[in-house]
Amino acid sequence: MSKVTSGINSTGHEIIVNVSNDYYQAFITIIVHDADTVIKMDELTEALKKKNITFGIDNNALDKIIQSPTLAENVLVAQGKPHVNGIDGEITYNFNMDMKAKPTMNADGSVDFKNMNFLQTCFKGDVLATRTMPTEGSLGMTVTEKNIRPKPGKIVNFKFGKNIEQTEDGLSIVATETGSIQLEGERVSIIKVLEIKDDVGIKTGNIEFRGKVIINGNVTTGHSVIADDEIIINGIVEGATVKTTGNLFINGGVQGHDQAELNVGGNLVSKFLNNANIYCKGNIEADAIMHSTINCDGSIVVTGRKALIVGGEINVRYNITARVIGSEMGTMTKLRMGVDSTVMNEYQKHLEEVKDMKETITKLSQASRMLRKQFDQTRNPEIKAMLDKTEISRTDYTRQMAEASQKLRDVTDLIETLKGSQVKSNEIFPGVKIRMGNSYYNVKARLDHVIIKRDEGDIRAVSY
Repeated sequence: MSKVTSGINSTGHEIIVNVSNDYYQAFITIIVHDADTVIKMDELTEALKKKNITFGIDNNALDKIIQSPTLAENVLVAQGKPHVNGIDGEITYNFNMDMKAKPTMNADGSVDFKNMNFLQTCFKGDVLATRTMPTEGSLGMTVTEKNIRPKPGKIVNFKFGKNIEQTEDGLSIVATETGSIQLEGERVSIIKVLEIKDDVGIKTGNIEFRGKVIINGNVTTGHSVIADDEIIINGIVEGATVKTTGNLFINGGVQGHDQAELNVGGNLVSKFLNNANIYCKGNIEADAIMHSTINCDGSIVVTGRKALIVGGEINVRYNITARVIGSEMGTMTKLRMGVDSTVMNEYQKHLEEVKDMKETITKLSQASRMLRKQFDQTRNPEIKAMLDKTEISRTDYTRQMAEASQKLRDVTDLIETLKGSQVKSNEIFPGVKIRMGNSYYNVKARLDHVIIKRDEGDIRAVSY
């Protein structure tokens, strides 16, 4: 502290003024040499003036000193206004910044090592981070009336890469694509392609990714891979779950151990499919299909060295082409083709709906004409209310009939498309059972170079 002393005056006292190092506070101490000393206000103000103390003077504190000078020791008599430094800007991330794979803690306290939080996904338009801008702070004023400027807060800038953009106000960053979040230091990006160098297993846990996935190893038993785009697996799929809305390519094949589950929104291409449960919206192509349960909305083509289908149950809407179907051992192999009773029942249902609605609309039209004629003659409000109600019903039924008619056309188109479904093979062995629509064909003797198709309600085998 700095110090000023007024000296010993005629009444026998000494006034000492101390100022804090930051000049935001001033203090007075009275040293009394005479018990009868009297201190006047102008003495105190004069002592403060000598130290240029003119701001924030506390007159109440000065009064107390005058009243009890012997108690005046380091009394706070002036208080400045301290400056307030600005607050630094700050970024708040809306995702977990710790991107390391960690097991999931379950509610019961157990640990799930399959869900390792390997990835954090987001949708297009998601806000990934927001920031607050720094403040300027506020001026300070010393007891000597000197302005003290504050230190302004520091601005923090977003660090972002691909598929990220900053909002117009500069306060947020958002994803411009659906994908997974990638973090390099504090740099945020959205990736559309995820490449895993090794197996999907204990180290990675389950994979769920909104984009294309490339796996250079295997997908091991008990784990899953789910993607919103194409999946390429260069190894083998074991007893695992693989789901994609796009195509699925499995270069090593599927050794499913009756546990593999494949759900494919596009086409499926695999070296082989063994002991797997498969649903595929597109076509399936493989070198061999063995002991698997398959539902395919497209066609199945088995080509290559083996070109074999044996065992299991295959449901396919269009065609099956293979070099060998079944085996010399008579292995039960079930093939189900084209339109089945479910589709035909749906067709019949929509047909009856359209017929009934047409009849109802005809009756409502007749009633409407009659009521309109009566209203024109009588102007009776009750008849008008009945007419309005009838017209509303007729409009509603007309809309419903349009929807049912469209469904009927869709099913009719499907039936027409599926009429030509067939099985083509160089060799078909006994034990193979084929169903087309509601007709059945059991292979009782080996067939060579045949096309099996439905013709006029019956299933026929035609040589080629």
